[in-house]
Amino acid sequence: MKITMIVIAVIIALVVIIYFGLPAVLTAMGLHPHYGGQKYDLGGRRALVITTSQGLLGVGVLFHEALQPSMIKMIRDQAGLSPSPSLAKIMTDIPSYHTSPEDAAKIAQGAGVKHLVLYHILPPLPAVLNVMFLGDSSKYYPGPITIGEDGMLFSLPVNNDKIHVRNLLK
Repeated sequence: MKITMIVIAVIIALVVIIYFGLPAVLTAMGLHPHYGGQKYDLGGRRALVITTSQGLLGVGVLFHEALQPSMIKMIRDQAGLSPSPSLAKIMTDIPSYHTSPEDAAKIAQGAGVKHLVLYHILPPLPAVLNVMFLGDSSKYYPGPITIGEDGMLFSLPVNNDKIHVRNLLK
């Protein structure tokens, strides 16, 4: 069987990678497979990614988790109204181990990434709020930024620099 593309699908806030058993490097930062002239990165954990963005050079698609601090702050500020005593603590803690859309954009720009895909979006939002969620990301990264949705499919044909995006659920 000849492999002709790498397929990545975003399903229910998780990224599922169909990689046909090809070798990949798994590190604390993420998964960095490459095949047939295409590279992509599944990144996470803010501090690790920021310190290792040079390892992303040449990546066609960077998949990165993202949290919008200003929106989380709004939730934290109202957490006292919640019957859950842990909500304020959680909303205080999570920004320290997630990446803002702006920081993900800086990482993508610094590494020369062709396409940035944000997933594991916090807080979860309807698409109408995507522009608000992205904040100033476009100031730091001029390339395409996609907020991952359930059913999205990213295809990277081998020996080609094209990136095809479609949603299987629409």
